[in-house]
Amino acid sequence: MTNREIGRKIDNALKHIPPKELEELPKTRYGLSQWHSYEHFIWKTGEQIRQMLLKNKNIVLSDKQIEKIIEIINNPLAKRGRQTFAWLLGKRKYAGLAPRIIDQIYDDDVSLHIFDTIYKMRALGYEKEISDFQERFKPLAAERKKIKRYLDGFK
Repeated sequence: MTNREIGRKIDNALKHIPPKELEELPKTRYGLSQWHSYEHFIWKTGEQIRQMLLKNKNIVLSDKQIEKIIEIINNPLAKRGRQTFAWLLGKRKYAGLAPRIIDQIYDDDVSLHIFDTIYKMRALGYEKEISDFQERFKPLAAERKKIKRYLDGFK
């Protein structure tokens, strides 16, 4: 896969975001919200891009592609489809982008993925947001350790 193909995938994901909020689907028998088909599509597209980047270390996202990824992450209409796009920025070299996505930690559709991305960026300075996330989310043991490590400044 090439950088051009990644660009086409990002553009296609953007096209699948609905222009307005859609009605919630009925809950599953476990009380969880069902996903709209566009959420599945966006999520799958982000995961395909993530796998391409993992397999081919020579591919570097362009500034234009990064801007579009941030646009997807920050668009609540994309709902849970944004999760895999958040992971695309989970590298230290993208730490400077943390201020542009940190507010999404308050969105339950992507809060865990935003925390994971901020953690992988090692973007310090978001102790309040991470503490709020910890209080709201009551994460599993693995995340609790990561949260503690983050709040301790990775010491």
